[in-house]
Amino acid sequence: MDKKAPAQRAAPKKKMGRPPVDTSPVTIRMPDDMISALDDYRRIVPEIPSRPEVIRRVMAEFLAREVGYMDDE
Repeated sequence: MDKKAPAQRAAPKKKMGRPPVDTSPVTIRMPDDMISALDDYRRIVPEIPSRPEVIRRVMAEFLAREVGYMDDE
């Protein structure tokens, strides 16, 4: 029987769930200083989005400006 206090027990790990069907994974390498800048930017955005979410937002904004891409979310 587990005798640890409730505060010492590990919280159950939250499952990420299945990704949307109409998406594909993209793996990129970035210089450490670019990742640091990305993390600095994340800290000033409300709700501190994940790195992938920030990259999606930045790419959507860039593509909207450059080629008229409209994010359908």
